[in-house]
Amino acid sequence: MMVPFVYMWKEAAKFRRIFPWLLLALAGFALAKAWPNFSENASKLESYTTTVVLLIYRIIPLAAAILMSMVVSQEIERKTIVFLLTRPIHRWKLLLGRWLAVTTVLTLIGLICIGLTWLGAGRPAVNWGNELLAVVVGSVAYGSLFLLVTILINRGLLVCVLFAFGWEASLPNLAEGMQLLSVLKHMQNLAAHPRGGNPDGILEQIAGPIAVTFPSISTSLIALLGISAFCLVVSAAVFSTREFVPREDA
Repeated sequence: MMVPFVYMWKEAAKFRRIFPWLLLALAGFALAKAWPNFSENASKLESYTTTVVLLIYRIIPLAAAILMSMVVSQEIERKTIVFLLTRPIHRWKLLLGRWLAVTTVLTLIGLICIGLTWLGAGRPAVNWGNELLAVVVGSVAYGSLFLLVTILINRGLLVCVLFAFGWEASLPNLAEGMQLLSVLKHMQNLAAHPRGGNPDGILEQIAGPIAVTFPSISTSLIALLGISAFCLVVSAAVFSTREFVPREDA
């Protein structure tokens, strides 16, 4: 059976690869628990949403950038790409199967981070439908986008990190139309976090305004799913036709 080889979840879920993200999930728990010390009279829900925006929604793209580099880039650097491509299976099936495995792990990391943050904040009342939708769809979108980047660009990990912490961080200062190009802002819109606390506080200074005006939640959902589909189709097409050779400078 070729399906177990395509969906290589055991390789993607190796403990040494997910352990650092589990530590960051504990950091989310600690920050949510300590947030009332930084913001006077902060509610449980405010501690939760602040931690999610400041930390958890930054962990997901960073994890996506690093984990997606395993799909193609690391195979090239380790000089195992030739062996990988000799497998008797269509390239696009191989690529999408490996992407699915990594995306599954990425989504689980996001859910663990969210869950521990919720516990650290004192288990506030949260709209779990919106919260889970934001994490799952955001993970798929970041994973698909970064997969395409790592296929098209040598050492694409650097570009992915710059996107996650450069482009995304600068968008609060740009026009509202430009903010529609942000995966992060669409995730915030899907989560539908209530706006609370001091508008001039730490949250707005560091994370930028949470309540970006979007036409609707469905707009964000369609946008992220559209980005994901486009990136996956292009990635599969490029991977199926492009020649990949080991890099001697790795």
